[in-house]
Amino acid sequence: MNNQSYKTDIISASPKTSGPEVTFINPNWYRPENSGFCIGHASALGETAYASFLKIKGVYDELVTDPYCAHKSRTRGFCKIVSCSDGETFQHQLLPLDQRHCQSENPEFENQSRELPALPLAEHFHEDVYGIVDAALRKCGLQHEPRPIQTKVHLQRLFATKEHPAMASPPQPHKDNAKFLYVAVLGKYNVAAVNNTLYDNNLSPIVEFELSPMEFFCLDDRRFYHHVDTVEVLSHCSEGYRDSLILEMLPL
Repeated sequence: MNNQSYKTDIISASPKTSGPEVTFINPNWYRPENSGFCIGHASALGETAYASFLKIKGVYDELVTDPYCAHKSRTRGFCKIVSCSDGETFQHQLLPLDQRHCQSENPEFENQSRELPALPLAEHFHEDVYGIVDAALRKCGLQHEPRPIQTKVHLQRLFATKEHPAMASPPQPHKDNAKFLYVAVLGKYNVAAVNNTLYDNNLSPIVEFELSPMEFFCLDDRRFYHHVDTVEVLSHCSEGYRDSLILEMLPL
């Protein structure tokens, strides 16, 4: 694996009080002739979305334990949003009663439908989720998609102790049954380096990187497998955590 030789599209921004100054290297990263992968800072999604990220950071303490996690080291919240575009503007609709999550290609629970805990959608919180989803859809070029787009939204905290490191779900390279996948890290505390690895469709590793808080990556799920390391606490600490936001975007 050679991180230097693999072509990566960088979407960077320097957050300022007057708004982010955005520099795009190949904003059409998602097109078939391009890399199919980008990495950047959350402020590159725009001032409104960046403000929503800052608000959502405060929700992780309210997440409930994932009922499918044996060591209770994962808390999460989940919702589904359907978005329709007229070519310029998205209209978003939360599906509040649908907590089913099925991934036919997920090796941990193939073709199983799981009922995941709901996001703690307090007043106006869904508007912040809409803002992030809207910006992510645009960065994937989906504002011109004629079909409705379903986005599965996952907020996830991996909580580790010295006795029990926290594994992501699933704990091996996988796809998420999406057209595009968006992953952002919103916070880390007392944990060692946690690397993400991307693989080609033959499961050969091609690039490895670590996200700092408020950084994201986005990829074409049909062109890559992906995996994230187990979360382990620093040697001098007894516990720690890593907070992430995951969007799985799929035209219906």
